[in-house]
Amino acid sequence: MVNGDSERKYQRRIVGLRVDASTYADATARVILAAKQQEAFWLCPACVQTVLEAHRSPSFKRVMDTATLVTTDGMPLVWSMSLMEFPTLSASTVRLLPNTFSKSAAVSDLPVGFYGASQDTLDNS
Repeated sequence: MVNGDSERKYQRRIVGLRVDASTYADATARVILAAKQQEAFWLCPACVQTVLEAHRSPSFKRVMDTATLVTTDGMPLVWSMSLMEFPTLSASTVRLLPNTFSKSAAVSDLPVGFYGASQDTLDNS
């Protein structure tokens, strides 16, 4: 997608939570670019529970609003974004993104780390 102020046109609020329209390729490219430029980047996959928690807790919503990219994680959010005519990640975001990022990072010769990852996740990334 695009960076800067024009990025807002690719964002919508679902029950108050900002969700960004994004594809696997876009999310991966943005993470890799931030890594190459040594910039902080926080990608947060959001599911229905995330949306509800952000609605119930203003402090949680404020934290979520600081994420660089909030992607869809689960069909209800995918459907919501589709109704708003935006491309989105598929429902399997959490499961597939680490592998997608790892492969792109390897091509770009960038180190990768996963905070809180299980050994199984690390072995399959």
